Amino acid sequence: MIARILLVFVVGLPLGGAGCFKWELIRPTELPKISRVTVGNVVRGPSAGQAVAVSITHMKRPDGRLMEVSGRPTVRVTDVHGKQRQFKHPIQAKLHDGRMIIDSGNQPRTIYRMQDIYNVGVRKVSGWSYFWLAFGAIIVPAIVTTVIVARPR
Repeated sequence: MIARILLVFVVGLPLGGAGCFKWELIRPTELPKISRVTVGNVVRGPSAGQAVAVSITHMKRPDGRLMEVSGRPTVRVTDVHGKQRQFKHPIQAKLHDGRMIIDSGNQPRTIYRMQDIYNVGVRKVSGWSYFWLAFGAIIVPAIVTTVIVARPR
């Protein structure tokens, strides 16, 4: 019984962590703002290599509400034919003559006509993911340990 609980925990935690992200749709015309998201790193001293500042970009969703994008976002563009492409950091996007030009760290330069873009999504961390990760990492082992220790011998 205990072995099964541990197996569920060991297998379930990584699978649960896989759902930590969700795609938030933005207006396609907002995509060039993604080029302004930067992470500042400490270059020298005892904190070298640590991020000290994150620029936050505000983008409009299709319904006009604002959302914040920070860090190193991944972008997914879906065209009118249903084909999806993901663009990973660094991303630079610009509008030119009715076309969206996207350069990224994982794709060659990609050019879309604006009328061919069905939607654009930005990958964000789900708010509940931290709770479930903490629950899986702290509470579940505590319960398993309590059951093992309290088990009659």
